[in-house]
Amino acid sequence: DAPMARAEQRQYIWRLENDWFKLADHMLRHADTLNIEQKQKAQKELRDTLISLTPLFQHFPYFMSENFSILDCMLAPIFVRLNSMGIDLPKQQCRPIFLYCKRIFSRPSFVKSMTPQEKTRYNELLNME
Repeated sequence: DAPMARAEQRQYIWRLENDWFKLADHMLRHADTLNIEQKQKAQKELRDTLISLTPLFQHFPYFMSENFSILDCMLAPIFVRLNSMGIDLPKQQCRPIFLYCKRIFSRPSFVKSMTPQEKTRYNELLNME
C-alpha cells in the first residue's frame, strides 16, 4: 500500500477503536454494569453512527477500498454482534451495510473462523435484512 493509504487506514483504525469498539465493549462485556439509560444511549449512538455512515459501504466492495484489509477484519465482529447488542438497523436505509456483510461473511477464511454461536449470529443478522 501507498504511504497515504496506510495513513488513512490508521486514522480509520483509531476511529473504530475509540468510537465503535468502546460502545460495543460496554454493551457486550459490561452489560451487567449498565443501567437501562446507559445501555439505550450506547445502542442509539452506535446505531445512529452506522446509519449515518451507510454511504461509505456502497462505493467499494470492502470498507473504503477495492481490497480486503485490516479494516474489514475489525468491522466484521461488530456487525456479527449487532443483534447481541440489541441493535436493529433499518433494512432499506442500511442495505449497503447488509450487502457488505454478506461479502465479508462469505469469505472462506471468515467462515472457517466462526464458532457455531457466531454462525447463528450471522444468520440472525441476515434475517434483519
